[in-house]
Amino acid sequence: MDKMSSLYSSITNDNKATCDICHFAKQKHIPFTTSLSHALSNFELLHFDIWGPLSVSSLHGHRYFLTIVDDHSRFFWIILLKSKAEVAHHVQSFIKMIQNQFHVTLKFIRSDNGPKFMLSDFYASCGIIHQKTCVETPQQNARVERKHQHILIVGKALLFQSKLPSSYWFYAILHAVFLIIRITAPILQNQSPFQVLYNKIPDISSFKVFGCLCYASSLQVHTTKLHSRARKSIFLGYKSGYKGFTLLDIHSREILISRHVIFHEHILPYPSTLDSITSQWKYFSSSSDKPLSVHSEIVPVPPPIINDPPIIGDPPPNNAPSPILHVSTRQSTRTSIPSSYLQDYIFNNVHTSSYPITDYISHNKFSNQHSCFVLSLHSNPEPKTFTEENKFDCWRQAMQVELSTLESTSTWKLVDLLDHMKHIGCRWIYKVKHNADGFIERYKARLVAKGYNQIEGFDFFDTYSLVAKMTTVRLVLALASLNHWNLHKLDVNDAFLRGDSQEDVYMTLPPGVSSSKPNQVCKLLKSFYGLKQASRKWYDKLTSILLQ
Repeated sequence: MDKMSSLYSSITNDNKATCDICHFAKQKHIPFTTSLSHALSNFELLHFDIWGPLSVSSLHGHRYFLTIVDDHSRFFWIILLKSKAEVAHHVQSFIKMIQNQFHVTLKFIRSDNGPKFMLSDFYASCGIIHQKTCVETPQQNARVERKHQHILIVGKALLFQSKLPSSYWFYAILHAVFLIIRITAPILQNQSPFQVLYNKIPDISSFKVFGCLCYASSLQVHTTKLHSRARKSIFLGYKSGYKGFTLLDIHSREILISRHVIFHEHILPYPSTLDSITSQWKYFSSSSDKPLSVHSEIVPVPPPIINDPPIIGDPPPNNAPSPILHVSTRQSTRTSIPSSYLQDYIFNNVHTSSYPITDYISHNKFSNQHSCFVLSLHSNPEPKTFTEENKFDCWRQAMQVELSTLESTSTWKLVDLLDHMKHIGCRWIYKVKHNADGFIERYKARLVAKGYNQIEGFDFFDTYSLVAKMTTVRLVLALASLNHWNLHKLDVNDAFLRGDSQEDVYMTLPPGVSSSKPNQVCKLLKSFYGLKQASRKWYDKLTSILLQ
């Protein structure tokens, strides 16, 4: 009997040792089951959590935001923070606001174990039970964690589409919150969080495209009858507590709030810059104040003028510059090796090819007149640059004719270049015009603006103009043939110079043209060749004259 007891004891001890070793080596997290719990009424349970820090501070120095989600309605609020030390104050203020505005008694709040949420005395005085998640278990507060992801996806999409700098991220986040709480959700039986909380359908008539071009009515103080009546601005969202729109003045970089605004929602005027790249949306390391991107350079730039903070509770903006990250690119020193699939192709020089093109193309079937025309196209090469053509009298005369035409139509006037003026370049384009028999008709020089440097919303707006289709041309020819009509072809000389320009477009002096005063540019008064709106202006001019 003693032997059996000792044997059983030995086996039991061995099993315990084996079990301990297995747990030490193979222990994993227990999977989470789908939560079916749901608050039965508004403000029965609130979820709290902090997002941040962000590597780019907002215009007011914020790097965090506190998110508060109501478990029943899924309505949520965010509060911008400069540091986590502000959390305790904002949590107490928010709970008091809820109790006063909605006349309810909050029962539960849920958060992580962060010390900023440990307000035992305050919760006890309000009769609130504080539910805390286990350490390193954010899944137990998944309502607010998933809401963070939703807010950031929408906010970043708004910021990237508008091309605004990363320092404006908080405006994109606030606008994302405004949109999300007014959009229906399947989990709420296709109701919006706003509708569940306030028991009414939200008004979506004021929805505007974030970052779009708009014009705000100017204030009447200190203005004369000749002052501008509007301010060119960018839409940044809505201001809590105001029946107006938050705008960014494009010229003065001032944040303003106005009700008298006209929107052009199809135009996003802010130019694309390196500041809007996705790498700006990175966190700071929890144990360091340096950003996670190691190949970055902090370049201070002065922030815009701020007249009014964006949300309730924001302190006045500081004068510290907002950092902008410019990522330096690295060039590889690796030896380039051609891809293996290129071995299936044979590359031969034209002169050493086994099948020269001259053996298969011949002009023998052309008429003498057409052969002369084709061969003349290569006998008189067209210059590519101003330096090349300036050596020949024929091209100098062609340029002089073009400049005389531009002067007679009052295409531009010379003005001094100021700091706020954005100007585009120009270049000469040369073309040899031939008759049908191949003889040279004339040498043509055309001055063209570099319209690809224009920015929509600044230098141009509408570009659409009607174009005749070949179907229409064939129809007209068929009608003329059936009715024995006489056809006449009409060509308008310098058609694009007939349209009037309403935008302020400045162009550098053409090559070969000088001014008596230094630092002068051409202010275009006509829809110049090469501008994006040139065809539109010509179409408007022609339409107005034909209607008259």
